[in-house]
Amino acid sequence: MTLLHGLAAIDIDPYAFACDETLFSVPHFFNVVTNLSFLLVGVWGLLHLARAGRLTDRRFVNWVGLWTSVVVLTFGSGAYHWYLTPATLAFDRFCITSIIAFLGAEIIAAVFGWGPSRRLSLLFVVLSAGTVVAWLLGTTSWFYGVLQAAGGLGAVGVTVWAFRRGRIGREVLQPVLLFAAFYGVAKIFEVLDAPICDLTGAIGGHPVKHLLSAAGLLCLGAWMKSATQASSRAAG
Repeated sequence: MTLLHGLAAIDIDPYAFACDETLFSVPHFFNVVTNLSFLLVGVWGLLHLARAGRLTDRRFVNWVGLWTSVVVLTFGSGAYHWYLTPATLAFDRFCITSIIAFLGAEIIAAVFGWGPSRRLSLLFVVLSAGTVVAWLLGTTSWFYGVLQAAGGLGAVGVTVWAFRRGRIGREVLQPVLLFAAFYGVAKIFEVLDAPICDLTGAIGGHPVKHLLSAAGLLCLGAWMKSATQASSRAAG
């Protein structure tokens, strides 16, 4: 709990970005355009599910929700970095917490079975939305910070525990650990936004955060691909 409180206490002003370059009439240009990486990753994930015939398969509802949230994040985060307002901030944060919620539900499905996951997916999304509302109404990001910290640490912890117990294989463990590693480094670049901007003179750490986060999400695609292949073999 002390660690979670410490992580949640890292207070980054959501309206202050070190580099505010305007190019092609786009304010905070690099912060905005790097969100296209989420669009590419999210569309790739949904197309893979469509080609595998799993878009309407209830066992893949968490993956559909995750990749859809990633696609919507393109516009949520893009709007937020273009227009720095409470409304666009809420849009951006809800997309992020939804991704965490669907990932958590899928990890539960892999470890404990589809039944528990089916009951928890909606609950996780509602709780995620609640943390954003609490932030906006209470002018504190503590609950949102705890969700990110607890979600990330919990996902890694449960995944490692399940692997050691033989409940899941490396096809789940490795993508989750890679995602956690990429996202952890991305958060470091977010904190170092200003120093990196001072160093480059144009691009801060925040655009790099977007690219690293998208790369981490792409790593999860390896797990999804193995899941769709296993489902096809079982059906055949």
